[in-house]
Amino acid sequence: MSIAVPPTGDTYFPLLEAELLRWVGSGDSLLELACLDALFPPGKLLRPVLCMESAKAVGGTADQVLAFAAGIECLHVASLVHDDIIDQDPVRRGRASNAEQYGLAEALVAGDGRSMAGIAALLSPGPAEHVLQAARVAVQALRHMCQGIMRETEIRGDLTCGVPTVLNVMQAKTAVLTGAACQAGAILVGAIPHQHQANCRIQPWRWGHGCGRRLTPAWFSAPRRPAWRHRGPSTAVRPGPAAGEQDIRHPYHRHGSLHCDHPTRAPP
Repeated sequence: MSIAVPPTGDTYFPLLEAELLRWVGSGDSLLELACLDALFPPGKLLRPVLCMESAKAVGGTADQVLAFAAGIECLHVASLVHDDIIDQDPVRRGRASNAEQYGLAEALVAGDGRSMAGIAALLSPGPAEHVLQAARVAVQALRHMCQGIMRETEIRGDLTCGVPTVLNVMQAKTAVLTGAACQAGAILVGAIPHQHQANCRIQPWRWGHGCGRRLTPAWFSAPRRPAWRHRGPSTAVRPGPAAGEQDIRHPYHRHGSLHCDHPTRAPP
């Protein structure tokens, strides 16, 4: 399966693309296909790039943390797939979301599959002591993320929740994992906090937290879409586009292997 990646001069992109394929697969099964559909084309790859840059900042190399960085991206994208299900959002990164393309059950399983691939990648590189410490940082960040997602569901539509509450949700959903990616990159190559300070380097996870909070738009009061429509059995054939609509379905859909209860319109 050929994966298209946006042109970029950053050498991290092809490295990360190959590593993601190594952990997720090439699309030989429905699970792999759904996972790849959410991962590619990629977003900014902010978290894995920060992980690799943090390793370099404390004297390591990007190759030392490549698998871990890919694992962070898998876990991040898995959270986006589940987030789209919670928000009943049909679009992700200008394309049909996983749930819109494959159905709710399939998207849930694909999100879990990406999570498992991500965890496997986290546990693969480097000395066991460093890997375990870095994995703990990532898992703790994911626990905070789950708490933030649940808190978001509680305050959705509540315009009286207050700015501090919204900022706390932003930190839990976005900033914590961003910071964890930075911290893990440094840990994996053997750095510890007092070494950062002795070398007059900024502790990268603190920067990651600030970056994550600034990247998250305050869309928590947005209204929900109508409830997802039942798509019927998984063997149902997804219909083609109506007159005047652009067919942006994956080729797998065009062959009638998957289903959706309505065609996906191209983004404006």
